[in-house]
Amino acid sequence: MMVTNTVGAALFMRILLDKRAMFEKYTSAFSATALKVAASTEGILRQGFNEENSMKVAQVLIQELDIGAVAITDRDKLLAFTGIGDDHHLPGKPISSSYTQRAIETGEVVYADGNEVPYRCSIHPHCKLGSTLVIPLRGENQRVIGTIKLYEAKNRLFSSINRTLGEGIAQLLSAQILAGQYERQKALLM
Repeated sequence: MMVTNTVGAALFMRILLDKRAMFEKYTSAFSATALKVAASTEGILRQGFNEENSMKVAQVLIQELDIGAVAITDRDKLLAFTGIGDDHHLPGKPISSSYTQRAIETGEVVYADGNEVPYRCSIHPHCKLGSTLVIPLRGENQRVIGTIKLYEAKNRLFSSINRTLGEGIAQLLSAQILAGQYERQKALLM
């Protein structure tokens, strides 16, 4: 009996140590990804919140985040899209997604996981995207000026790490947009 208790306690400790090691591994990967994204996107949106710069940012995000697709919108239209569904999610088209419109109107993050909250593409009935995270981008006076949208395919779950990372990236990009707006206003005054 004493040997069984000792073995059980040892196994329990091993499980706790393994769980801690896994947590530390994910935390360091999360931090490394956040730093890569920050370094790779630094200054792009300061040059202007437009289709060209938004596409550069979207391409960095899809490369670094290992997700299905990335979209960036202003308040009215799609500025950039890359990934699954790029054959029908075309930059320059007006926003048609109710999720995006809700994020712009409320200023809150909108998450459709594809299970509890169904996601359905508003453009194409056979779109392979299965979930979305829509995060408002903010400019001057915290006014919503657009969104960043992260997507996963229908057969893949949206990780909580990508959800948290997406929200942090939106704050970073909002700060870049705001800095660019201030720089342009300052230049006009001189």
